Amino acid sequence: MRVFPFLLVVFSVFFAPVRADNSAPISKTQTSLENPRAQKPALQLARLALEHFFKTGKILATPTQIPSELKIRAGVIATIEKKGQVQPRGCRGTLQPQYSDLASEIIANIIAAATRDKRVQPLQKSEMSACRISLTIILDLQPIQNLSQHDVENCGLIAQSGGRIGLVLPYEGRDAQTQWKWARQKAGLKDSEKAQMLEVRAVRFRE
Repeated sequence: MRVFPFLLVVFSVFFAPVRADNSAPISKTQTSLENPRAQKPALQLARLALEHFFKTGKILATPTQIPSELKIRAGVIATIEKKGQVQPRGCRGTLQPQYSDLASEIIANIIAAATRDKRVQPLQKSEMSACRISLTIILDLQPIQNLSQHDVENCGLIAQSGGRIGLVLPYEGRDAQTQWKWARQKAGLKDSEKAQMLEVRAVRFRE
């Protein structure tokens, strides 16, 4: 599995414990999103949104008919990867939902990943065929006191101090210490600076 220690995700978030769907347990939501039958329409929607944007210059309207899994509210990190490149071609996302459903969240964030990642030039239409999309659905954020409480096998970490935020997703880092180190680096924190620690539970899938 590839890891991106330098991945800096830009997002809009306020910190409070959050669940993807307040009406459903996390375990139920996670199980449904781990099903390839749910993942396929999410990825298809993300690619359709990109194709529509490059064709019309406009944001795709959220389809009226969407699977139940895409009707939940959840933050999502959208990443565009290009074949032959280690660094993502674009990445943007939200840790807490900003829209009424996951489908709308996916559409907004995949376009943001293609056009508003300040680390890279905007994605060009000619690059589309060489790129693949990955989506990381944020299920839960919970504050923890120390790394001994961290489920490194299934969760990522956030380091937060004031307005500075560093996020390491569940598939990044070999162990808890590495994840915390990277999270602090992404937040731009010095060794002497204290930071709040939050655990991130998420489901990731890709084309």
